[in-house]
Amino acid sequence: MHRYLAAQSALDRKTTEGIVADADINTENGFLYFGRKHYKRAEVDFNDALEVYKEHNLHDKTMQNVRHIAVCNYLTGDYEKSAEYYQQLLDYYKKGNDIEAEKQTMLRLADSDQKLQQYGKALQINNDLVDICSDDGDMPMYYKS
Repeated sequence: MHRYLAAQSALDRKTTEGIVADADINTENGFLYFGRKHYKRAEVDFNDALEVYKEHNLHDKTMQNVRHIAVCNYLTGDYEKSAEYYQQLLDYYKKGNDIEAEKQTMLRLADSDQKLQQYGKALQINNDLVDICSDDGDMPMYYKS
């Protein structure tokens, strides 16, 4: 019985590693499709990997794929979905206190909101971004000459 449990545990570990490796391959496939400007197909692969990463609590890989999906949606004109994904990223970066990633995400979120003609929201995000940048001693790229 002990050998069976040890073998089952080893199989479970290998299975988990294999599942995550498959998700990594899905992410790489997503990049290949993205590079060929097949954004909808890339999104499918990124989403497949995203679900595995979430299930296995791989937060960094999860958020990387959230970013990839946000970009795919933006490039295919699905600005509403893009904004949703960018908002998830922004919330994540705020919790982790990653100011640089937060600033970049705010820029992308404001772009998505502007495309949705949510100008007030986009303006507020840009104003918040200016405040963060001035506190940080930096300015967003579009304000630099």
